Amino acid sequence: MIMIGLMKRLRDRPDFRAHPLGALGRRLWWRIRWRTGRRPWILPWHDGLRLKLDRGGPSALIYYQGFSEPDTAALVRAYLKPGMVFVDVGAHIGEYALLAARRVGTTGEVHAFEPNPVVFEVLVENVRLNGLDQIVARPWAVSSAEGDVDFDLDPEAALSALAWRAASADRARHVQRVPAVTLDGYLAGRRADLIKIDVEGAELLVVRGSGSLLARPAAEAPVLIFECALHNYARFGYSPVDLFRLLSDHGYEVWRFDRSRGLLPQTAEFPAGVTLNLVAAKDPAHLALLAATR
Repeated sequence: MIMIGLMKRLRDRPDFRAHPLGALGRRLWWRIRWRTGRRPWILPWHDGLRLKLDRGGPSALIYYQGFSEPDTAALVRAYLKPGMVFVDVGAHIGEYALLAARRVGTTGEVHAFEPNPVVFEVLVENVRLNGLDQIVARPWAVSSAEGDVDFDLDPEAALSALAWRAASADRARHVQRVPAVTLDGYLAGRRADLIKIDVEGAELLVVRGSGSLLARPAAEAPVLIFECALHNYARFGYSPVDLFRLLSDHGYEVWRFDRSRGLLPQTAEFPAGVTLNLVAAKDPAHLALLAATR
């Protein structure tokens, strides 16, 4: 049964569908590599970049298929142009911050937020490794209000998030106080073209702290890329309907991106257990650029 479940999951991966044997070989080597050594693993990567990998799930996906989320990578690489400003909320090891920095060039800016202290060290090392001075890395959370917040450090670093409940005695040792900012405060009077939000369920808090930013005229308002997962949202006491309504109040429309079919309209109703990476935009010109992405 375990093998059947594994094969079903693999079947959905683009690298496995394209080259099954190669995909299996990469997964086997990944496990052997980390069981036989703990030295940093620096991967020659896209756009002449180098990427230091940790042992987490997103790093494994990068090694297996090139990117942890290929659709998100396609959007970032296609949408950003020299001089633009990219904001990465939940930057992890810097995968998308590095891609963005290549696109916006030395005249643009990248602001990367990652409050997990262990992962933040890898992010900073990846910025240094590639000499990308246009990236500003911040060890802060982003939320609906400024101040110190509880941050839950999960053993799987990519699942770390703002604490969504009072910590039990067992979990308390995994909770750390970190500073939090709002995007409204951080970006006051500054430009933002594209914002990626991947914060394991706290997406609504980030958007609530971005009201002034999202209320900008359509041509100046940023495009958002955000993760939508029912189980993560439920932990924070809301549903996709709440987030979609807030975005709609600011004039945004929500779309799902598929590299083979482009932008597809997305409602707030979809099956439980599904995680989607969605796009929100309010300017038709921005949507036209996104729709042309392949």
